[in-house]
Amino acid sequence: MERKQKQTPSFDLERMARLMGGNPALVHEVLHTFLIHHRTTGRQIRLWCEQGELAAAERLAGRMEAIAGTLAAEPMAHAAHELQRMLRQKRRESIEGALRTFCRALDTLLHDIQAELAGARA
Repeated sequence: MERKQKQTPSFDLERMARLMGGNPALVHEVLHTFLIHHRTTGRQIRLWCEQGELAAAERLAGRMEAIAGTLAAEPMAHAAHELQRMLRQKRRESIEGALRTFCRALDTLLHDIQAELAGARA
């Protein structure tokens, strides 16, 4: 029996699957790879901000926005875009709030992906 794909609060699995040609193995691989490679992304951006490496933090936020598009993760894409904008403008007073929002969106996305992958194995 085929599992019904669903939308989580943090990403739209059906849309992601369509973007990937309806290939469930590819969707699983992309989600798993994201989980492995982006667990510490929020900490990395925070570290770069603390070290004054705003350009590096901005580039990573931009990459995260693009990746979020691939995952059909609108909340993550929006949070990454806003963080990138604050970093580009070097608005230090706004960077911390944008970074907190980004980290919350990333944590939620990671949690939802982990739950989806666990459900796929069940």
